[in-house]
Amino acid sequence: MRLYYVYFIIFVLLCNCGKKEKKVKIKEENFSNIISTIYTEEINESQKLNPEKFFKISSEINKLTREYDKIIQASSTEDADKLIAELGRKINMIYKRYGITEEEFNQYSSAHYKKLEKYLEAHPEIEEKLRK
Repeated sequence: MRLYYVYFIIFVLLCNCGKKEKKVKIKEENFSNIISTIYTEEINESQKLNPEKFFKISSEINKLTREYDKIIQASSTEDADKLIAELGRKINMIYKRYGITEEEFNQYSSAHYKKLEKYLEAHPEIEEKLRK
């Protein structure tokens, strides 16, 4: 579908080439912006979450949280607060490494819960891994 947009934009630009040179320059700048936007959107779409990526992130966060829970339970209140803040930073680093935010992660789980359920049914080892 985006390919049609690119062809359409090229067609419009070619049709207007005979007009004033100043307008053509503006059109060329717009064309460059449009093309870079299209490529950026395609890259972003390829980086979006899918069930496999979602559960990989979930697994990493669960593992990290379990490790910190043990340490936090054995520490003082003051140290626990610092450890909780550190855990939050490390979780955000996990999201960043996968090119998403916590909000996108949470929205994906809400919007695609049926797809996630089907994926877990097809991969029971993942559910088992998440429960450990």
